[in-house]
Amino acid sequence: MSPSIAGGRRRRPPLPNCAAAEVVE
Repeated sequence: MSPSIAGGRRRRPPLPNCAAAEVVE
């Protein structure tokens, strides 16, 4: 999981796209 994705997911609302990417990675 990239730090940018983790940081963006924490700062921005949990979108289904981000959640799916987080689970995959």
